[in-house]
Amino acid sequence: MACTKTTHVTPTAEKSKAIIGRDRLNWRRANGRLFLFYGSNHLATVEPDSKYPGIMWRIRFLDGRLSDMVNLSRAKDAAISCALRSLNTLAQETPSEAPCVRKKPMEVGEPRPIANRLQEASYGFLAEGRS
Repeated sequence: MACTKTTHVTPTAEKSKAIIGRDRLNWRRANGRLFLFYGSNHLATVEPDSKYPGIMWRIRFLDGRLSDMVNLSRAKDAAISCALRSLNTLAQETPSEAPCVRKKPMEVGEPRPIANRLQEASYGFLAEGRS
């Protein structure tokens, strides 16, 4: 069940540009359907499948599309995931203000990383001259 980018973004999420968590979403039940809300904004509907009601469910998105059949737990989880994706699209992390720092190349005489020293020991290079 792939989420596609929807054009509906709540004004609150757009203004604050804060990440919205699933704890901010609410389910409301009416007429055998579940409605997902963020505040007073309707995000998606989970409704029973017409052929297998009570067993299989579908998500009806705001643009009218209907998802594949899934069980109720999966339908609710997918509806929340798609809603959070559309709500949090604008709330992206900004790049760090610090300039990029290049790694300093290894100087001659610097100790090698431990992994290389252990690898050399397994070949016997460090044990030469010891008897």
